[in-house]
Amino acid sequence: LFRSAQAHTLLDAAFAHHIESSDLHLYVFDIAFLEHNQAAIDHEMSWASGEPGVEDLFLDRYAGVLAFNGQAAKAREYTDRATDAARRAGEKETAAGYQIEAAQREALYGNLSEARRLAAAALALAHDRDTKYGAALALALAGDVDHANTLADQLNKDFPDDTFVQYLYLPAIRGAVALAQHDPARAIRALEPATPYEAGETAALIPAYLRGLAWLAAGDGHRAQYEFEKIATWRGIVLASPIGALNRLQLARAYRLQHQTAQAKAAYQDFLSSWKDADPGLPILQTAKAEAAKL
Repeated sequence: LFRSAQAHTLLDAAFAHHIESSDLHLYVFDIAFLEHNQAAIDHEMSWASGEPGVEDLFLDRYAGVLAFNGQAAKAREYTDRATDAARRAGEKETAAGYQIEAAQREALYGNLSEARRLAAAALALAHDRDTKYGAALALALAGDVDHANTLADQLNKDFPDDTFVQYLYLPAIRGAVALAQHDPARAIRALEPATPYEAGETAALIPAYLRGLAWLAAGDGHRAQYEFEKIATWRGIVLASPIGALNRLQLARAYRLQHQTAQAKAAYQDFLSSWKDADPGLPILQTAKAEAAKL
């Protein structure tokens, strides 16, 4: 749960003791996002501007905020700036990470070819564990299951005793692959090992979101709702992740499966209102509008 007052108290105490770090300012940024405080977000962006090794972190954060609101085109500009700044600093893995984040949100929003392009760009920059995982997940979400499976097999071979790989990364990849292959039962089984760990910072509830999608595909709105409500509850974990942006839409679909028409209409309206300034051509937005119009 997000405890705004406690967070502000701790940060105020740190700054009062003249503790300054980019991490603290990132926390301020994240709290400002959760509180819809654009002025505070702008202040933190100004603080980070021109700072080597820092500015790219905030450019990437801001790209996430823009994408959260459906402004994918603007988000791409900030991701490109963050990536370029990291590359200039020789931080290839960091730059690859920014490409991965963009690839995953493009896949979730339905821009599949762009997601594949960005995943390939990330892999051209780095081949570390996290880059391979992020690229594999993006590719699976974008329907490139062969490439995703190849990367998953590499991770399994190279990291047989790595808890993150075995209990978070591989379940997420395999779950997404099963979804792409229209096999929700297999997706649910694949994602099961991630359950005890998915609320941590590393997983950031992605397995829960994928499990919710699987239950939707299986026609079980009640169990899908349970998974998506985790994401609604743990906003401080999800932050500006695209799964947070899409969560109201998925809840609407879960309500619809349960024939809870009033709740479904409200959830669709919440999603569409939150994306009132979104890029109109986003496939997920067009689909949501079509579904809402049928209720």
